[in-house]
Amino acid sequence: MSGMPGKFLLSALLALGLAACSPPTHSVHTLDEKAQLAIANAPDKAEILVDGTPAGLARTYDGESNTLALTGGTHRIEIRLGGQALYSQPVFFGEGTTKTITLP
Repeated sequence: MSGMPGKFLLSALLALGLAACSPPTHSVHTLDEKAQLAIANAPDKAEILVDGTPAGLARTYDGESNTLALTGGTHRIEIRLGGQALYSQPVFFGEGTTKTITLP
């Protein structure tokens, strides 16, 4: 029975050592890989529609202060002023790319 206190001490130290260990943790950070759209030379009141959905004033997305983030793939981009289409085309956007539409 003389080995009993040593085994107890060893067990207690082992339990304490395991309790102090924590499983490894890590974080995965991904970059925003959305496509970006910029509109150059847009009239003040021209509106932009993406796949038929209004996205605001085209001038907002001038490429200098702001761009419009889109998912990759093909989108129909329309720029309208007073009901008249200034631009209406399907445009393919690769992920992580920026496209600029320049109006005359």
